[in-house]
Amino acid sequence: MGPQAQIRLARQEDLGNLPAIERSAASLYLGYAREHGLPPTPCLRTAHLLRLDEAMQEGSLWVAESPTGVIVGFALATWIDEIPHLKEVNVSPIYGRQGIGSALVKAVCHWAGATEHAALTLRTFRAVPWNQPFFERLGFVPYETWKIGSGHRDRVRTEEEAGFPSCDRITMIWRPGLIP
Repeated sequence: MGPQAQIRLARQEDLGNLPAIERSAASLYLGYAREHGLPPTPCLRTAHLLRLDEAMQEGSLWVAESPTGVIVGFALATWIDEIPHLKEVNVSPIYGRQGIGSALVKAVCHWAGATEHAALTLRTFRAVPWNQPFFERLGFVPYETWKIGSGHRDRVRTEEEAGFPSCDRITMIWRPGLIP
């Protein structure tokens, strides 16, 4: 069964819905954060609306819209070291496990595959049971951050400053043909 949502590029009227989706999706990490002694605050930060608006205008923000017109998830991409980077993907937990997250990631992969780099990077948690395996099923493989470039190394430092130790995180990369 496919996702019960249409994936499309975001529109201006979608932006106001995204922080609540991001907070509800991030709440799933709170248990993990407590268990691993991480501060919960970084888990609950949301993307600034100005950044979401810029991404929408750049064509690097996708939403998942339910058949009833409700925005239930989104994916935000950016560029790091001139390589497309999946900054985040969020699905409201009540719409989880329906293939919506996978569909969002595949939309971003399709977009990234059309760039001259034909690759997509991301950073995720190593130990969270639903993260790294989820991305591996979609064709992402672990990648040494130092092989990519200074922007990715800066991203690791920024995460560490926000309270996410690099030993808990992993860089992954996707290239066309890797999606099952």
